[in-house]
Amino acid sequence: MGHIDVDGMLTTNEGSVSLAVPGSPPVTANVTIGTESVTLTVLGNQAPTVSFERPISGARVMESLPIEARLNVADDHEDPADLVYDWTVRDDMGVVMMRSSEAIVWNITDLPADLYLFEVVVTDGYGASTTVLLDVEVTPLDTDGDWTSTCSELTWYDEQTATPCGPDVYDLDDDGDGIRDARDAFPMDACASVDTDEDGQPDDVNCPPGQSTWLVADQDDDGDGTPDVMEGVSGDDGPSTVGLVALTVFVLLGLVLLLRRRGGGGQLSQKDLVHL
Repeated sequence: MGHIDVDGMLTTNEGSVSLAVPGSPPVTANVTIGTESVTLTVLGNQAPTVSFERPISGARVMESLPIEARLNVADDHEDPADLVYDWTVRDDMGVVMMRSSEAIVWNITDLPADLYLFEVVVTDGYGASTTVLLDVEVTPLDTDGDWTSTCSELTWYDEQTATPCGPDVYDLDDDGDGIRDARDAFPMDACASVDTDEDGQPDDVNCPPGQSTWLVADQDDDGDGTPDVMEGVSGDDGPSTVGLVALTVFVLLGLVLLLRRRGGGGQLSQKDLVHL
């Protein structure tokens, strides 16, 4: 309780005492002022408890696929979302490839094939921190998924399927459509392989079961400006209309010369000219 005199002075026997100790939460207590001593108990502070939920140590992830790094975090005084996170990704030579201050989850993308060490330091508001490490291997891209146990890593050939195999960097048929990459206009897409006019659109689109594509079939395979449905023929249309006319005229001229030779070089009759 307190008392205010005529001069506005406050007299009280109650007060508040605060104590701040580095590395621990501050302590505040209400006390009655008197001859008795005041005891304040300072709480200890433990470093955050941190572990990787995913991926597991030694995980192998194919190139081009995202890696979701997720932590399990607990702290004795703060919510995990309020802690400070420092993520680092290093390659097998120790070179820093990526850094982030994301919280519990970090989606890591665009890592080339290599061995990596994920490191994260989690620090609470009182300076206590915990560091955890995780090793991950990013394997080379294998578009058609034929890098299996039967794929020889000496020849990059699968004797059981009698086809090339392995990651794209070694596989001679990356999309597994049976057309070697050197002859495939779309070596990374099993739904198409031929592009007659080389305009970036395939002549036909035929996807194997379970696969899809963004490609759209070309409506003018030979690129002559006339849609295939109007020509009646797709791909290499063969002789054009002009070519057929020229061929017909050539044949008729040959017949005329033959008739003149047999007739001793006489002039063509009016009837012959009419038929021509």
